[in-house]
Amino acid sequence: MMQINQAIAVLYARQLLMSLLADWPTSGHVITADLLSCSASEHLPYALDLLNRQQSQHLFSNVCSLLINFIVMSK
Repeated sequence: MMQINQAIAVLYARQLLMSLLADWPTSGHVITADLLSCSASEHLPYALDLLNRQQSQHLFSNVCSLLINFIVMSK
């Protein structure tokens, strides 16, 4: 039962993270690899892949657009 509860908690956490990232404001704090607990920016695609498997394409598309925008703005 504990493993089932943990799996459900992980699914809800992924859903919450995707919702927060999809509505992230374009001004203010920037979404970084550190913010997503990735040790390097090269690990961001892995985190996004996990989120993509669980959520709608519309939310995932919004998150990718925001991340690309932040990357372009930081250069």
